[in-house]
Amino acid sequence: MERFHVKIGFKVEHIPKLKDMTYLLNSKTWKYSEHCLDSIKYWNIDIEGILNSILKADLKFEDIFEYYTENDYITKICYRIDYSIKYDIIIVLTMDKKIVTIYLNKVGDNHDTLREELYNKGENK
Repeated sequence: MERFHVKIGFKVEHIPKLKDMTYLLNSKTWKYSEHCLDSIKYWNIDIEGILNSILKADLKFEDIFEYYTENDYITKICYRIDYSIKYDIIIVLTMDKKIVTIYLNKVGDNHDTLREELYNKGENK
């Protein structure tokens, strides 16, 4: 598995694929993994409001901050979606639009603790 993060750079040849996949994901129905459902049931916030926001969300290439590949095939894409003044919704999606992971991140959090050694280097930095 290879991981790419926007701060380290995406592979140039992956960018058109990510744009196309984002377009295709917008036409698919949302699905939820067990991990996703297990993690949100312990949240002490408006879970229904968050899920409704996601249902209305239009995924955009510009909101991708991380993705994963296997043998150069994109397997998961991570999006940061605007949610409120304080928080963004972070979702990790499979290519069939299943939410693997979901969590909230503060709007101003620029991931200063990013462990760059976990990621592959892209060319578009």
